[in-house]
Amino acid sequence: MKVRFDLHVDNIAPDALISLLLTSPVDLLWNGGIGTYVKAAHESHVEVGDKANDNLRVNANELRCKVIGEGGNLGITQAARIEYGLHNGVSLTDFIDNSAGVDCSDHEVNIKILLNKVVAKGGLTPAARNKVLASMTNTVSKMVLSNNYHQVQAIGLAYSESKRRVNEYTGLLNYLENFAGLNRELETLPNEEQMEERISKGDGFTRPELSVMTSYIKMYLKTELVKADYIHDDYLLPYLYNAFPAQMQKNYLKELKNHQLRPEIVATQLANRLINLLGPNFIYRLAESTGASVGEIVKAAIVAKDIFKIEAQWLQIEALDFKVAASVQNSMMSDLMRLMRRTTRWLLRNRRNNLDLASSEKYFAKSIAAFKALLPEKLPAQLKSQWQGKYQQLIDAGVPKALASDVATAQFWVPLQGITEIAKSSGVSHSSLLEIYYKIGDELKLNGLNKLILDLAVNNHWQALARETFQDDLEWQQCSLTQNIISNMGARRDVSSVVDKWSETNRGLIQRSQHTLSLLQRESNTEYPMLSVALRELLNLAQNRAHCN
Repeated sequence: MKVRFDLHVDNIAPDALISLLLTSPVDLLWNGGIGTYVKAAHESHVEVGDKANDNLRVNANELRCKVIGEGGNLGITQAARIEYGLHNGVSLTDFIDNSAGVDCSDHEVNIKILLNKVVAKGGLTPAARNKVLASMTNTVSKMVLSNNYHQVQAIGLAYSESKRRVNEYTGLLNYLENFAGLNRELETLPNEEQMEERISKGDGFTRPELSVMTSYIKMYLKTELVKADYIHDDYLLPYLYNAFPAQMQKNYLKELKNHQLRPEIVATQLANRLINLLGPNFIYRLAESTGASVGEIVKAAIVAKDIFKIEAQWLQIEALDFKVAASVQNSMMSDLMRLMRRTTRWLLRNRRNNLDLASSEKYFAKSIAAFKALLPEKLPAQLKSQWQGKYQQLIDAGVPKALASDVATAQFWVPLQGITEIAKSSGVSHSSLLEIYYKIGDELKLNGLNKLILDLAVNNHWQALARETFQDDLEWQQCSLTQNIISNMGARRDVSSVVDKWSETNRGLIQRSQHTLSLLQRESNTEYPMLSVALRELLNLAQNRAHCN
């Protein structure tokens, strides 16, 4: 014991031994009982309110364990979790570690409500109902564990980016205060002065704090979605069905569809799935950048997820647990999250008033699949080299080839909604459209302009919004230029000659745009006004309707 737990005494009283064990160098400190055993250094025993364990209790900054697991409630104060997290300890909270119990109860209640109606109508005897319930024990257990897995995954992903996006998560905290009923003091979350001090030290939010914020945004989202005008849309029935075991779906599909808690179940499933996929900051980011309502954001996110088949790729990434480094999985998931955010934003800015779930998915999905099949082969040389580097990096990390190719290509899927609209209106082949789109990009060196935008430092809320706007504007202008050329193609279908003719007709504006970009690239420190000027020059070109037949 002395060696294993780094004890430097031969004899010790039991209470003192327990305190030393709590602070010993171990992998996991597991709390599974009653009582509060760890507090923050600044907390008094009186504040903790568990007098029976005052003699045992230790401070969080004394802990030497790598991970804390909380099988019981209130074993560690929230302030202690945060203090431990700020010292690089890994822990969540008791309500996250214990959420399986609540989730299991939810499943039980929802299933019993349905089966009790079946019994009342004579479809089952009470004894048969009990057998049906017992038969689903293992299935419900797996569903509950899956929900827990995805929730912890979401918090982990949020933590991995919280330092880099600390201002954004601070904005989320303010958003939750304003709309979701969060009380910073009650939830032991940092005030403005404390956040400024953390930022100055290079710290962000801890996992326990992100656990609280994630829970609040899920609760708020569920409350808003229950009121959404599309919550009864049959397009969302899979979210209802998948909340129940397959056995229930097979035998009681009609009863499921008419479940008295259908809107609440769908709202809960949607809130959990979208926040687990996109992070706790997703709704706040989109609300700030587009001014859309929560219901509009969720509807657009559902369409974005479905047209790119995000969940199929996500599952493939999860299947790599313990086969590739967790950091590689996080990076791939972040790439898909970025694609979904950009796609959702595009839908909100371009189709907000015409965004029916089923028809929107049908409108985009087939065309986008056709475009995806042409990539990365249709990428120009510079972008193909960029793709190759990312692809090889994933292959070297142990990612299967097909998945590595998809993830490496995901950044080039962003403009496909805009190009789809051109394809629908023009009748030009998908292959020709991509060739024109990328040839324009090469001609105007737009990839270089995009890199300058991505490299902009974001130090405040307004700069974050400005950078997103620059990205959207650049994408719109490249699509607009593609549309202009196609509108003047006439009978000619040779892509090179069409673009060459357009370039010749617009030589003056093109040279001016190229000159501006060249000046920008010479700057050692690109600033926001400079990019604004460059995009204005590109806008002049995009708005020019010169005939080029």
